[in-house]
Amino acid sequence: MHRSSLLLAVCGLVLAAIVSACGARTVRPATAGPVYPQYEFPAVPEALATQLGAAAILHQEAWDLLQAGNTRAANRRFESALRRAPDFYPSLTGLGYIGLAQNEYKEALEEFDKALAAAPDYVPALLGRATALEATNQTTAAVAALDKVLSVDPSRAELKTRADALRFRSIEEQVAQARAAQQSGRLDEARTAYEQALLASPESAFLHRELASTERQAGQLDRAAEHAQKARTLDDRDASTYMLIGDIENARGNLTAAIEAWRRAKELGAPADLTPNINDAERRLAFAAMPEAFKSIPQAPRVTRADLAALVGARLENWIAQVPPTSPGLITDVREHWAQRWILAVTRAGLMEVYPNHTFQPGDFVQRGDLAWVISRALTIAAARRSTPSPSWMNEKPVFPDLPSSHASYPAAALAVAAGVLATGPENVFQPTRPVSGAEAVAAVDRLEEMVGRQ
Repeated sequence: MHRSSLLLAVCGLVLAAIVSACGARTVRPATAGPVYPQYEFPAVPEALATQLGAAAILHQEAWDLLQAGNTRAANRRFESALRRAPDFYPSLTGLGYIGLAQNEYKEALEEFDKALAAAPDYVPALLGRATALEATNQTTAAVAALDKVLSVDPSRAELKTRADALRFRSIEEQVAQARAAQQSGRLDEARTAYEQALLASPESAFLHRELASTERQAGQLDRAAEHAQKARTLDDRDASTYMLIGDIENARGNLTAAIEAWRRAKELGAPADLTPNINDAERRLAFAAMPEAFKSIPQAPRVTRADLAALVGARLENWIAQVPPTSPGLITDVREHWAQRWILAVTRAGLMEVYPNHTFQPGDFVQRGDLAWVISRALTIAAARRSTPSPSWMNEKPVFPDLPSSHASYPAAALAVAAGVLATGPENVFQPTRPVSGAEAVAAVDRLEEMVGRQ
């Protein structure tokens, strides 16, 4: 054969082979197994298969196509089955799984919901819905779907582990949302997040405590107390819970309960120093039990000697009990007086004097010079009992334009002012004869307590 003819013949054969190959049907390589083994086959109940034979056959074909990876063909088969039976929930479930395979979770949920509307306990649809919800971070709803499966089929024990893991993740997410909302002042949002978390874990002492904190911040003290007590019941060894109970009861005005809770928190190793809280609550509790005459002292335009004795005696009670007593002698005019016990305490401690005629004269008004004398006596006694060197202000000699150093009241006034317990007036005047108001007396005794009352 001529060489050119041979070449043409070979080219013809090659071209024919190419044309033949292009026209041949592509054969999909066999798969080793199902593409989506995690999807549960939406089985057709026997009675339904008997009733809808053609739809059931199409449904099986559709599922085989889906597991072979041909989602488009599977979708057409499922839709063909549904044209024969629109409420055929196995195929509605199949469409839901196609949505999952294509990451179209919204569409998948719609199909699963349609199937469950027709058959609320259909396990394949519940499982598919749980997967779609989990994929869209709707963790709480996903847990509910898995719990529903377990209620329908308790033998599915492997789902409990999955549900518990999701439940834990859901709680973590909700707690994070709640804390962020609480810190931003969005208390309704924080409350809702904690309540949702509690639906997943109702026996969590931590969640009850955090919800109690939110309710307290919102001013809902009764609800706060309810959740805090629930947290305590679930875990009675948590110091933070007792701290919170103390804060809540303090805000509610239940001072005895607040003190008890704070003391318990201290016993359990509270991370904060609760001593100031306890001392303040004890003071207010004691104040509430005081006679009305005592309670009115802060508002009095002028205080009496009885008022001052009561203030000093009540506020420095523990310190006075440690001061070696003196013998003031007989006092004839305080029997059955409302301030009698404090008058006796301060005179025995030498903080206030009894007059030579054995009277205390409780109704006399107190002047600034009188108050300075009481303060200086307390400071002097405290200094004598102190093991450390006396503070430098003990030797200061302030100058007062209206009170020369030769005046009998000067030493007491100088010590009271130098210690910072009493303040001076304009141009540093001391005003020794000016009457003392209740507010001024209370402020002075407050400062005195800070200096000597806690030795």
